Amino acid sequence: AIAELTKLAETIETQTFSVAVQAGDEGKLFGAVTNKDLSGALANKKIIIEKQNIEIIEPIHNLGIHEANIKLGHGVHAKMKVNVERSAQ
Repeated sequence: AIAELTKLAETIETQTFSVAVQAGDEGKLFGAVTNKDLSGALANKKIIIEKQNIEIIEPIHNLGIHEANIKLGHGVHAKMKVNVERSAQ
């Protein structure tokens, strides 16, 4: 099980996940990106992680690249890179 989790951690760490949100002119978000949003971004790539296992290091209130920690279990952790981009609306 630990080997599978380690492989999953490597898969997560080698990718950048995108979250599209509404933002103002200066790149400031209307609200914040939550662990639920990040769980959804992972699910889009067929990686299922419960939102309570995703820890956002600093609140995400701006567009750009951010990081979050993911607890996969059995002491295995992964760093998730998130690209927060403006939604088309």
